[in-house]
Amino acid sequence: MTTPFVDTRRPFLVCYDSDSERRRRRLHQLVAQATAAGQRSAYECWLKPAARVALVEALRKEMAETDRLLVVALDARCPAENHGRAMHAQPDDVLVIA
Repeated sequence: MTTPFVDTRRPFLVCYDSDSERRRRRLHQLVAQATAAGQRSAYECWLKPAARVALVEALRKEMAETDRLLVVALDARCPAENHGRAMHAQPDDVLVIA
């Protein structure tokens, strides 16, 4: 039995590329809804399993055959390396509603 207050979100790196500016803006709008931190076309998203599936499905519907999408599960136990002006968002800063 799971406790109702356990956070089941996991960090994912979501990256996309499109040769269409219009599709790129639409993909950005979809990913931005789940973004904890990111830059250009690579975003850190804390997602529950169902939210990850829904996000990937929504992105794929917007993509053309020549567009690319990469979703990588990150290990939440390992700290991210931030260099330069990069800032790492804390999972408590983000609320994903799916």
